[in-house]
Amino acid sequence: MKRPSRAAPLAGFLLALGLAIFFAFRLVDAGLHWAERRAPLEGWMTVGFVANAWNVDRGELAAALGVPAPPGARVTLEAIARDTARPLAEVKAEAEAEIARQRAARP
Repeated sequence: MKRPSRAAPLAGFLLALGLAIFFAFRLVDAGLHWAERRAPLEGWMTVGFVANAWNVDRGELAAALGVPAPPGARVTLEAIARDTARPLAEVKAEAEAEIARQRAARP
């Protein structure tokens, strides 16, 4: 009695294994570079969103922008600019300066 060929199942397994390794590598690569991808500040972003995205202290960022930071407040950069009668570009620049200051202060 002749044994069935194992070439086709082995080739299918090796192909599936190769694809799994390829996509696993892509997932890990994307995850490692995710922290480096910082979106530029936009008017729709809240103080909390900016603090979380850039990994800085929310209270210090809010204080630097001249707004109170009560828990749960969702104040956007655009609203800060409107409420304080400053251009949005100035609020963004202040936020970027505070982000740079906090990151430089880290060991």
